[in-house]
Amino acid sequence: MKKTISILLVLALLCCLVPAAFAAESSETAAAEKLYDMGLLSGTGTDALGNPVFSLDKVPTRAEAVTMLVNLLGKSDVAKAGTWTTPFTDVPEWAQPYVGYAFANGLTSGTGKTSFGSTLPVSADQYLTLVLRALGYKDGTDFSWKDASAFAQKLGITSKDYSSVSKFLRGDIAKISEAALAIDYKNTDVALSQIIELAKGLAAESDTDIPVDQIAAIIEKVTSSNGKLSTEDISAIAKAVAAEYDTGLPVEAIADIAVTIADSKGSDIPVEDITSVAKT
Repeated sequence: MKKTISILLVLALLCCLVPAAFAAESSETAAAEKLYDMGLLSGTGTDALGNPVFSLDKVPTRAEAVTMLVNLLGKSDVAKAGTWTTPFTDVPEWAQPYVGYAFANGLTSGTGKTSFGSTLPVSADQYLTLVLRALGYKDGTDFSWKDASAFAQKLGITSKDYSSVSKFLRGDIAKISEAALAIDYKNTDVALSQIIELAKGLAAESDTDIPVDQIAAIIEKVTSSNGKLSTEDISAIAKAVAAEYDTGLPVEAIADIAVTIADSKGSDIPVEDITSVAKT
């Protein structure tokens, strides 16, 4: 009788634990799928049905972490279109555009003179440091990389202290990255997701690499006047901003043009005409 009761208690305990395990897996998978749909996360392969496999239970590498950083900046297209030179001899071909872009823009460094450490595991604090850089924060000024977890928690990127996590996984990267999309860029009211959207639109219109902080400034000025931007707004603004940025027009003036374009939403006036009038 006692043995039967013990078995029943064990089974009851397992039933309580299973939903929690599935919930954790579900939240990681949901985050990964959202990032995948946005073009921010690549799978490690596909299953028999052709669906992406994310390998969320695997330890992420430095190459994978830097790739995600470039994606979170909305600069993946710029990275892939560019020609980059680095001193590193251990970067796999698929990661070279991302590591090259990050290195050229001072977003990452190597583990040695000619080594990047592409296959080395990345820790929670190391990855959170990259995410904070994507949001405009500078380690050594705004925070210490050793305190990246606490700073990220303060900003609302995470809900727990990752500094004590013994095993940091790709699933953690997915959850952190997805949460970062809703966080405002430093000193603005502009969410990272909005920056990514406009950055991608700009990359489609021009080869010029417009700095993320300037993209954020343009969006903030437009949204303060017109509220949240629609996909249609982003497309029209991206076309105008790309064209005017290439002419050397100051960002403040470009932002004014973007506001005028958003104000004219729904009209039949071509964007080029609106831009021309706004510049006079």
